[in-house]
Amino acid sequence: MDVTRILLADDDPEHRSLLTRALHQGDAQVEVHAASSREELLHAAHHGEFACAVLDYNIPPHTAPEIVHSLREILPGLPIIVVSASDDQSVAIESFRTTGVIDFMPKEDAVRPGLLWGRTQCAISDARRAHELRRRAERRLEAMRRVADTDALTGLFNRGYFLRLSRSSRLRPDRRRTTACVMIDLDHFKRVNDLHGHEAGDAVLVHAAKQMRAGARENDVLVRWGGEEFLAILPSASLVDAWCWAEALRQRLAENLCEHGSVSVRVTASFGVAVVPTSVLGTESAAEADRALYLAKEFGRNGVCTADMASAMDAVRSLRAGSDSGAAMLHQRWLGALRSELGAVQYDHLGPHGEAVARMADLLGRRLGLGTEDHADLHLAGLLHDIGKVGVPEEVLAKPGPLTLSERRMVDVHASFGARLARALGANDRVGSIIALHHERFDRSAWAERGAEPRASGVERLARILSVADAIVTMRVDRPYAGARSERQTLAELGRERGRQFSPEVVDAAWLVELPARNAA
Repeated sequence: MDVTRILLADDDPEHRSLLTRALHQGDAQVEVHAASSREELLHAAHHGEFACAVLDYNIPPHTAPEIVHSLREILPGLPIIVVSASDDQSVAIESFRTTGVIDFMPKEDAVRPGLLWGRTQCAISDARRAHELRRRAERRLEAMRRVADTDALTGLFNRGYFLRLSRSSRLRPDRRRTTACVMIDLDHFKRVNDLHGHEAGDAVLVHAAKQMRAGARENDVLVRWGGEEFLAILPSASLVDAWCWAEALRQRLAENLCEHGSVSVRVTASFGVAVVPTSVLGTESAAEADRALYLAKEFGRNGVCTADMASAMDAVRSLRAGSDSGAAMLHQRWLGALRSELGAVQYDHLGPHGEAVARMADLLGRRLGLGTEDHADLHLAGLLHDIGKVGVPEEVLAKPGPLTLSERRMVDVHASFGARLARALGANDRVGSIIALHHERFDRSAWAERGAEPRASGVERLARILSVADAIVTMRVDRPYAGARSERQTLAELGRERGRQFSPEVVDAAWLVELPARNAA
């Protein structure tokens, strides 16, 4: 038989004994925990579970109304019976009766056989019934909320839920945190409906929601924003975390066909990522992610862009509008406009490092006999080759230790983004292509596959020159992850990678030019 635990409080030892005996006269197995003061009573309430409490009205220097208030803060649903030798004190209890969790009983009745236990049973039964009714009501309300907050097709939250969430405090226990917003748009979704019908379109939306859930953490919030658009809210995620989450989802979508009857549909999506202080999370945050999403769509879809990338591109286009300045001049103006927003390492990559690489590329280009046009394109590509790192967070570029796989993947996209920024600054397509290719390994190139390295000029050859120039300058200066290397060490590293990472032709030329002074690049 279950034990019924009663919390009893009375400052009079004889009355405590009488009340304990009265409670033990019940048929059920009863365990009474007796306290002689308000402090003992509250301590017991903090450390135990009880079915009911029986209190003397006066436990000096406190009275029942005061004690009940403190007890309710600890055990809010606990039924309470107050006993007193004075009928007048019942008036003070009346104000509590409407809650249904407190009763009053004259002490002379309480010590009579069976009476106190009977009232205790009734109080416990009433409290349990009220508790069950509350639970049922809460479950019904929660079910109604789920229906109201859920998209019927995908089972994800709907836009209305996000709007309510952004106004609530659920995500804001620590207002210093940041939250990532990832906006997702299925590419060419109208084409799916047109070719395969709306049922297939619905299947694609359900498939996309399934892939989103596969990569979601417990606290992530996944929303169907509308139509073929989705929004993911990632609490406490950094920009790198959010970018990698989006990139992983992009790959899952692209690699997993959506099967609908006899139809197989390949789904791709474009992503926009924004990270904001959790305290300001709202529709403006979603708009920031949406702005980055449109940049991803502009870049050809099936890609991930960040709000920082969108801001950098907007700044470039704003500077170029109505200006007849060349790309190099616009780059300097753009860099100056962003200076206050850049970290020290970011600024070095976008500015001084690029200038040093351009000078080194000039030396290699002259040694290799480049023509005037090739030389000019190579110089500008060297100057601008790292501007795509404006989209890579400072904490990643300045990390003293090895990058994680996720961080490395984010850094790797800087060349393609840098090529787009360079073209937006006014650089020609050849310069953009040189920048996009300059991190490609020589042993994975078409040259290596053919087993020969032609002397003819071309974008690939200029990209190989830029690759070696970048490596030399990087090795000759202190970096967060490594100290500056000597000239001998630099040339030895180039030799080890000759025909592997680097073009043999360009490595051989590097032995014949003057390398930049250590830490002067």
